[in-house]
Amino acid sequence: AAPAPPVIKEGPQITFAKKEVNFGKVHKGAKPTRELLFTNTGTQDLIVEIVSGCDCTTLDWTKGPIKPGQGGKITIIYNSAEKKTGKDDVTLDIVTNTDPNIHQIKLKIEVIK
Repeated sequence: AAPAPPVIKEGPQITFAKKEVNFGKVHKGAKPTRELLFTNTGTQDLIVEIVSGCDCTTLDWTKGPIKPGQGGKITIIYNSAEKKTGKDDVTLDIVTNTDPNIHQIKLKIEVIK
């Protein structure tokens, strides 16, 4: 049997290029930057309302409506200055005008001296 065609949900939909962002090994005190790309795979404008992480992250994201088929990005700056050495897992909470409206992306970091 042929696979069913993908169901296109009405309204905005956010699809991330990946579900986790791996910073790899980060020297204590460094502030590496990564970008997380996403696409509006829905039928209406997507709004990213807020992105939150921990005190160790500085976040910026595409503001304003993102048309269906268009993409945006979240810029993540990780500040390792206050962190202990070892593995650090951070969860980003991304609030959008989609259903469901909260999406989580994991950040994987290993702080080294």
